[in-house]
Amino acid sequence: MEFSKDGRYLAAGGQDKIVRVWAVITTPEERRAHEREEEGAGGNASLHLSAPVFQQKTFREYVGHTSTILDLSWSKVWTSALMGHRQR
Repeated sequence: MEFSKDGRYLAAGGQDKIVRVWAVITTPEERRAHEREEEGAGGNASLHLSAPVFQQKTFREYVGHTSTILDLSWSKVWTSALMGHRQR
């Protein structure tokens, strides 16, 4: 797992050969929007047992890797991440 340089995204990859990127909830407005989305999905607005840090849905998924993702490294520009995997 690796946070982007600006701390707004978290990328994770592994044995399923998919790199997933989640957006971090960074503002009160994003938190309220997230809570409204949970309510629409049948959640209880008055009962919050946790304070989510990430948006529930993935921001991006990168598929097509041919082996396990072993390492991730973000470029200086948040829009791209370098994925490392072992070639056989």
